[in-house]
Amino acid sequence: MVHYFRKGPHQKLQVMEGLRSGGGGGVVAFLGDGVNDALAIRVADVEISVDLGTEIAKEAANVILLEKNLDVIAHRVLFINTIKYIKMATSSNFNNVFSVLAWLPYQPIQPLQLLFQNLLYDSSQATIPWDNVDPEYLAAPTTWNARSIARFMIFLGPTYSVFDICTFLINWYPFGIRDQHSTLVPLAQTNWFLEGAITQLFIIQLLQTGKIPIIQSRVSVSIVALTTLVSGIVFAIPYIPKLSAVLGMSRPKPEFYGFLAAMVMGYVILVHIVKVIYQHMFKEWL
Repeated sequence: MVHYFRKGPHQKLQVMEGLRSGGGGGVVAFLGDGVNDALAIRVADVEISVDLGTEIAKEAANVILLEKNLDVIAHRVLFINTIKYIKMATSSNFNNVFSVLAWLPYQPIQPLQLLFQNLLYDSSQATIPWDNVDPEYLAAPTTWNARSIARFMIFLGPTYSVFDICTFLINWYPFGIRDQHSTLVPLAQTNWFLEGAITQLFIIQLLQTGKIPIIQSRVSVSIVALTTLVSGIVFAIPYIPKLSAVLGMSRPKPEFYGFLAAMVMGYVILVHIVKVIYQHMFKEWL
């Protein structure tokens, strides 16, 4: 460890620039409270000052400590969970767009149904800020990486669409829904609503870790409770007369639940395989 004492503003600036240009992928933070700290604060990756510092130091910083300890900036868990939410949401929405573009002679899902599905999915993610985080993600600071988010979305999004297409094929062949004038179109839309909503809920379990969920890493109790509640609501919707009428749904045929169970099992397996491939290729997950 190297210590520096009694350095002037430009000397502090040189030290910070040297640390940042040293390589190694590290994140450089600087905490200062005086006028002579402003230059060094400005060039740091994490710019920190204190509430009792000079105005110029506080202006240069992007984090102001209100207490005399660093516990107030222990935001790694929150940051990782924020990245979880963004990657889940972007990849899932990309999947919806990708699937809606599939050619069908009827509308695969109504706009109100899709909005309600997204409302349920977003509601199920409400406790993600308090989710468990694997220790390896907390070992070092993580920086914002828009390219990583875009890569995750493009790589994972089409994977989910495989089972949307399976649902379309089930509607087409076993159920014979092939025409926009068919009286069974609401059934087809209900089937896709159920498949999309349930697989989105599994996404929360599958994507929150790069490991095997439940066996190697577990989500928080609050997420399990909330996703269980939302899944119960999803299955109940087609059987609530007034709500299903507003959403334009009909009761699924009993045999569809067998297809749905098989698709969910296949979904879990395929997503895990793609997750392993993604981590092998890009050496990252969250």
